[in-house]
Amino acid sequence: MMGYKDQERSGVCEVIKGRLYFAILQRPEDLKGSWLPRPALCFSTDNELVYEPFFQDFGPLNIACTYRFCWKLKGLLIDAEAQGRCVCYCCSIDPKKKPNAAVLLGAYLVLFEDWDADAAYLPLASFEPYLPFRDPTSGISTYHLSVLDCIRAMVKGKKVGWIDFSSFNLQDYEYFEQVENGDLNWIVPNKLVAFSGPAARRSKVYGYRTLVPEDYVEYFKRAGITVVIRLNKKLYDRRRFTDHGIGHHDLYFPDGSCPPERIVHRFLEIVEETPGALAVHCKAGLGRTGVLIGCFIMKHYKFIANEVMGYLRLMRPGSVIGPQQHFLRDMQSRMWKAGSTLRHQKSPVNRNWRHHFPLSVHDTNNESMQDSATSSSMSMFASPSTSGTSVWSQGKGSLTSSKSYAANPIVRKVSSRDADHVQMENVISFKSC
Repeated sequence: MMGYKDQERSGVCEVIKGRLYFAILQRPEDLKGSWLPRPALCFSTDNELVYEPFFQDFGPLNIACTYRFCWKLKGLLIDAEAQGRCVCYCCSIDPKKKPNAAVLLGAYLVLFEDWDADAAYLPLASFEPYLPFRDPTSGISTYHLSVLDCIRAMVKGKKVGWIDFSSFNLQDYEYFEQVENGDLNWIVPNKLVAFSGPAARRSKVYGYRTLVPEDYVEYFKRAGITVVIRLNKKLYDRRRFTDHGIGHHDLYFPDGSCPPERIVHRFLEIVEETPGALAVHCKAGLGRTGVLIGCFIMKHYKFIANEVMGYLRLMRPGSVIGPQQHFLRDMQSRMWKAGSTLRHQKSPVNRNWRHHFPLSVHDTNNESMQDSATSSSMSMFASPSTSGTSVWSQGKGSLTSSKSYAANPIVRKVSSRDADHVQMENVISFKSC
């Protein structure tokens, strides 16, 4: 086993004894002559998995990139074991590449090796300091999110049943996140989806055709979305949803600002009283949308504020902006207290509400443990049944389906491949050294 001094000299740290190493290098050829114990399968994702910034933000990489990385590393470890070799994940010294690589490696350790967050971060700490992640603005960053925060967010997402790479639908995630395909991401499984605000009329902006409310109606109905919450100014007539049987609420507050108490209270009230799922949007579906969904997650699942922001940015990069980051931190204790109070209420109204989505996994009484199990069964990443698999296409400016919708809101696009083939098709390339 390499000692600390050897790791420091070689730029390589041991992650899984004798099997997996992490290297921070100026050039790939720098690995030659390092202190690896045996021949290695070396690979890098610096040029394959790339974050698309809004302004000065640079990560963390989204759930699709994380999925691709984890399955690739899993395959390499299996191949290396059969060949009597080890695996070395290499990253450049670029200050923005390094933290993204560390989060990916930490994700593999917690999602595939079942390590806790602190254990996963321990070997990565050899390469501190890491440039902290920031919000998607062009100004000075006033709030820092660490590599460890992002790893803890994945641990929490796994614990509540929202992250499961054995059945994650990569194709659907990458399809629906595209601007022309809806710009939407499921955040809380079967309950909350964040999306960019629809336009009043169809037009082309920067080469993309804007979507209008009617483009979402059929998908929303099939996905069990019964209510839309608008947080920005009225750019379209709400009747373009309500005329199709989809409820609509306006909870406006200024772009980039923090929601007043009445907005937070009303948002939570609407979500908790709605039997089905809800779609939430502001202008871009990032700041105002992210901060209110973050409050809900803290209240009902007892995430800490940094875990919320890490999880939100994993699922929908760019979420939560400027002072909203500080607002979530300040709201944490209030949301935890409100959630605890609600979970201990025994009124018939609350018992009915419990059927709509699970409670926090932090509760230890029998009732909350039962609800926690429900969380896993309702995971957004659960494989849909064959009979309910939907084939989605974009036609005449809308999202349409040729089959009936399964219980799970994440549905497949056209694909004849099974899950294993999809995984192998999308994994990143590697080279041996």
